[in-house]
Amino acid sequence: MCPARVDGSTRHSVMIQANCRARLTSNDFRFLVETLARKSADVPSLESLLRDPEGLDQILDHDRVFEAILHRTDCLPVSPHLYFYVIARRILRNAGIDDRSVADYLGAMLAEFSQTKNLYQLPNRPEQQVEYISDLLAIISEAREEETFVVRAHIGNYTLFLTGIFPQRLRYRAKHKGAPNLSYYEDVGRINFRLLSDHALARKRHLDEVFGCLGEQFREIRLSLNQISERFLHLDTDAGVDRALRLASGKFQ
Repeated sequence: MCPARVDGSTRHSVMIQANCRARLTSNDFRFLVETLARKSADVPSLESLLRDPEGLDQILDHDRVFEAILHRTDCLPVSPHLYFYVIARRILRNAGIDDRSVADYLGAMLAEFSQTKNLYQLPNRPEQQVEYISDLLAIISEAREEETFVVRAHIGNYTLFLTGIFPQRLRYRAKHKGAPNLSYYEDVGRINFRLLSDHALARKRHLDEVFGCLGEQFREIRLSLNQISERFLHLDTDAGVDRALRLASGKFQ
């Protein structure tokens, strides 16, 4: 498995946006054309489709693209944003959630947290490592409005990621170490996404409907993420969060 080409020493966590499709690279477009072109004459029409937003959406939903990503055994010549968007889009559609913006957001969250430190790093406090929900809630109690928005978003993302990708780990910690159970994480995530959906900053950033969906369908989306963990990433192991996330990053050139 190839190592991820990311300089973790200089990159800081950022507030996640629903922007996977906007962050596709030239390598991503080349991969899509090579995956779908049956003959050289198909290339110009595919390249034209990729320049059209609706055409791009159709291509990203294509079964052959999903299969190419799913069954590729060597390093994928794609960005994490393409990889996670295609998989998130598929499993969300299977769950009856057809909003591409939600897949954009979910894919961006997975891409962001595929670097371990970002899971425990607040976008507005890159120097501070936070591992416990109680600490994040304590920050909210004394934060100003804009910081409250950023921290609530991180809480929602953090709880959705942990319950989606590492549910067995949470169950083990609840049973053997007295940590909060899975339902606690679900409730905290659901509540914070619902609060975010009514926030003026969410409307300004065009995230109010995304947060609304994540709040109302937190459990369904969490269960969909469980499928990603079990079927595609194989992350929910005893190896620990850090090693498992490095395995996810290593899927890309």
